[in-house]
Amino acid sequence: MIAITTADASVSASVTLTQRGGMASDERMAVSNHPLTYSSTPSSRGSPAKGCASADPVGRPRTIDDEELLRVARELFRRGGHAAATRDIASAAGISQGVLFQRFGSKEDLFLRAMTPEAPDVDALLGPYPPRSAKADLRRVAERLVVFFASTLPTLLQVLAHPDLGASRLKKWHAKLPFPPILHGLAARLRRMDSDGLIATPNPEAAAQMLLAAVHSVALLEAMTEGASAEHRAAKVVSLVEVLWVGLGPRPV
Repeated sequence: MIAITTADASVSASVTLTQRGGMASDERMAVSNHPLTYSSTPSSRGSPAKGCASADPVGRPRTIDDEELLRVARELFRRGGHAAATRDIASAAGISQGVLFQRFGSKEDLFLRAMTPEAPDVDALLGPYPPRSAKADLRRVAERLVVFFASTLPTLLQVLAHPDLGASRLKKWHAKLPFPPILHGLAARLRRMDSDGLIATPNPEAAAQMLLAAVHSVALLEAMTEGASAEHRAAKVVSLVEVLWVGLGPRPV
């Protein structure tokens, strides 16, 4: 039971959250337009904070910002999938479930927010330009992309395994993933390399998509199996670039 007190009036109410499968039976918490503060005792008063505020066992306020809360949720969801209990997430974050649902509305909203990878630094993935060797440069780009995909796929697979999200909601979530910026940046790099005579391709966008799909498949196979050693991954990347280079290498004059 959580006491909810308005910040500007002495009106209070008690709300009981009925648990079902680790989450409130009411997926969304309806709140009034008044600023709300949550506390462990009905008589406490407080001001809304930027982060999530709660009281720890000795009465000191516990504040946590969205990014830290999402990091905690992501770790538990990655270990337990969508079945991870919101009470466990709230406990690990040091807040109440009431605060958790006030911030994210529902378990599904929290799940999708937590399991959406942060956008990468595309310039860092591509590396400096111009390269000394176009072929070696593509290999280094592919190696960095495999590392990035390998770090995100365990999270993405947990979302795809969720039984209740539905195709429409998955499409909206997928639109927020960082793949389009990576594809756009890689295509721009290949277009520039083609313009400078470092490679030869009639369609940089198609070449970028092929390279991206190839390195994604390496990371996916690692995620679906027992993983791979650094040497095995490097050998796979070298083989992929060798095959792609047959179509990308500059033509003899």
